[in-house]
Amino acid sequence: MSDAEISRLARRLALSEADFRGLYTRPLRGGAVSLRDRRGGACTFYDAASGCRVYEDRPRQCRTWPFWRGVVHSEERWSEEARQCPGMNRGPLHSAAAITRSAAADGTSREGAS
Repeated sequence: MSDAEISRLARRLALSEADFRGLYTRPLRGGAVSLRDRRGGACTFYDAASGCRVYEDRPRQCRTWPFWRGVVHSEERWSEEARQCPGMNRGPLHSAAAITRSAAADGTSREGAS
């Protein structure tokens, strides 16, 4: 997550940036920051009844999901993620070029994509 994304979500939730970071983020290798997942891997802002609670302000990692390099690199990985994600394989189809652009801008590294 970028500092701007953290700031935007902190404002949306009426939290200080420090409090938002402490409650909702985790450090990644190399100094990057990611949203924390709930137990079982679910997004902390996803509600099964209503969907994403911060959709308008979701960070890049959410806007580019599921077209992350670590997911689109194999059919097996795609299928594995689709079994867990209620939104995958539904909705409009995307061109290969659009998926490639999204994966290139997903904010992950090949090694860290998960």
